[in-house]
Amino acid sequence: ELREALSRRSFLGGYSITVIDEADKMNVAAANALLKTLEEPKGKTILFLTTNDEERLPPTILSRCQKIYFQPVSVGQIAESLLSRGATAERAEEMARLCLGRVGQAIAWLESADEYAEYKKEILRFMQLSGKAFHEKLAAVEDLYGEKGEKSDHVAARERLRGVLNLWLVLLRDGLQSASAPRLLEIEQAVRQALDLMARNVHPRVLVEMI
Repeated sequence: ELREALSRRSFLGGYSITVIDEADKMNVAAANALLKTLEEPKGKTILFLTTNDEERLPPTILSRCQKIYFQPVSVGQIAESLLSRGATAERAEEMARLCLGRVGQAIAWLESADEYAEYKKEILRFMQLSGKAFHEKLAAVEDLYGEKGEKSDHVAARERLRGVLNLWLVLLRDGLQSASAPRLLEIEQAVRQALDLMARNVHPRVLVEMI
């Protein structure tokens, strides 16, 4: 459908623009179907493929794209933006620090206190895993597999776990400048591997236990 839409001219003769969010979730068939359009777009056509991890895009897709990296926004700028939207000084400072340069995330938190509380809970969970006995770690992550009665491979539980693992990646990257960088890099690789295996339907419990 996208290829057909992009083969037609814009009604007013302007640009045809498409945003493919989370492009790394495309399966092989979808990626292959997009190749010709990426290589030879018709007329005034621009496609944006967004991803948190370019390495998860097929090489054939990546080679046809111009890479644009978006750098984190400074804590001061984010805090100022949040203050202008009605946040208290204390809350603006905390959110600006915890969002790790992602101003859109910080603004979303202002609109959803529950989402912000969940995020802080996951940060605390991750920080407290280090140094515990294995059975204590398992108990700490038990609720990541879904609520009671939903222990089966539930789509919502998988998506939530995917979000938590991506948060862990962000936290790990933020600490890679520290003295413990080699150990953090090893954990980051384990989390990346878990995300890849999750896409192949490996059970979430196995993946988290592996990490």
